[in-house]
Amino acid sequence: FYSIAGAFALRDVIPAFERGPAIIGVCGKSFKCPPAPSETALLLHDYLTARGRRDATEISLVMPFGTPIPPSPDTSRAILAAFAERGIRFVKDNLVTAIDPARKVAVLTDGTEMPFALFLGVPVHRVPQVVVDSGLAADPFGWVPVNKKTLETTFPGVYAVGDVNGVGTPKAGVFAEGAARVVAEAIIARLATLAVDPGTELWIEAVTHHAGDAPDLLMDEGIAAIWDTIPADERGPGVSGHGWTAVGCRGRLGR
Repeated sequence: FYSIAGAFALRDVIPAFERGPAIIGVCGKSFKCPPAPSETALLLHDYLTARGRRDATEISLVMPFGTPIPPSPDTSRAILAAFAERGIRFVKDNLVTAIDPARKVAVLTDGTEMPFALFLGVPVHRVPQVVVDSGLAADPFGWVPVNKKTLETTFPGVYAVGDVNGVGTPKAGVFAEGAARVVAEAIIARLATLAVDPGTELWIEAVTHHAGDAPDLLMDEGIAAIWDTIPADERGPGVSGHGWTAVGCRGRLGR
């Protein structure tokens, strides 16, 4: 359910779930939006309650952390209290390492087997294949190495923002937004040191993935400041597609 195809598949499966154990299982230590599995458990509880099936079901959440959201102790305590109130089991410090569909059991890192009638898996996170093919990442499960101060990659003038870089922050929109500002400031600083005459032709391009709560990340204040140096009638149009935005600009620096 962490992809569009998975969400549509779940839409067709979940109405038929009538009884038995449900597992929301994280399968890798790095995954998108750390609060989302906890939110899923609470939403599933509400859904089953509304259908009158909650008493016939069990909900367990398997996570690799000791608390639902380690950077926020207060939020974690509130979530655990909500779980206790709703009878949701929190299985901490574990990952789902394998599924046996025939026996309908999930195998955890500590060897425990958990039976399920419904399994909602949070997949192992990875970089897009195009990033691997470009040479920015060594393999699908290796993040792009960057300068941690500027987020510049080993390719001069190429920066990695958001989930793909290897700085170690959680894979969430708020961190991607902060990374975008770091990159914007680095680009502005770099442009400020360039000896260019007014009227010099300039290309700026950005491709951003819509990360749910933080779309168009690279078009925040920093990049906008660069854009503002170019006369409006010389700016190129943006192009949007499914889940991404590309913005290109070919113009001349103002005096």
